[in-house]
Amino acid sequence: MAEQPVPGKSYTVQSGDTLWGIAQRAYNDAEDWDTIYSDTGNRRVIGNNPNLIKPGQVLHIPQQSDPSIRKPPATSNTNADATSDTNTNTNATADTDTISDATADTGTTTRRREFL
Repeated sequence: MAEQPVPGKSYTVQSGDTLWGIAQRAYNDAEDWDTIYSDTGNRRVIGNNPNLIKPGQVLHIPQQSDPSIRKPPATSNTNADATSDTNTNTNATADTDTISDATADTGTTTRRREFL
């Protein structure tokens, strides 16, 4: 069985690992990925892009997570079930004949055109 990340210990990155997944296993909260990345030694090992961790890198898993430093990881905005009447719009612009649905979990706004 693969090594489990334990708070307060070192962890060797395995193939397929992400900071999101490591944080989920270490803290039971994937959003604590930035606690691991914000550790000065880890940032030196990982570099400027927290999405590019490599097998064999040794990371220190901080003893406690720090929810005050949470920032969502950068992700691409894709809409798998997009249709001709659905747009993803993260700009605060006004469109005529639209309704906005804010999705709290991703912070994005989806706008749909109303056809009467």
